[in-house]
Amino acid sequence: MLGVEKIRVTGGEPLLRKDLGTLIERLARLRTPEGKDVEIALTTNGSLLAAKARPLRDAGLWRVTVSLDDAVMPCAADNSSGSQVRRDLCVSSDLFNADPASKAMIWPALGLN
Repeated sequence: MLGVEKIRVTGGEPLLRKDLGTLIERLARLRTPEGKDVEIALTTNGSLLAAKARPLRDAGLWRVTVSLDDAVMPCAADNSSGSQVRRDLCVSSDLFNADPASKAMIWPALGLN
């Protein structure tokens, strides 16, 4: 793969792509010249992440970055307060962060709205 070590899937909104799982599976088969896995990352607004996080992780997605247009409080231990979107993001980030090779990051864009 000519030295490529990381691939980031962005959009528009990549979670709207119907064949995203297949794309991630195919990208996850790629190897660096040294034979290592290529790190697959995705940037999303998070609106569809709860339903798609596990299948994408199982397909080979390593990292998720959620870019928000508003400030969101960090995930609480009980995940019971706040909006449904916030709870879904907390559950999805827990799924990725449970695996040392994976990572989910939630980045609020403060002061934009």
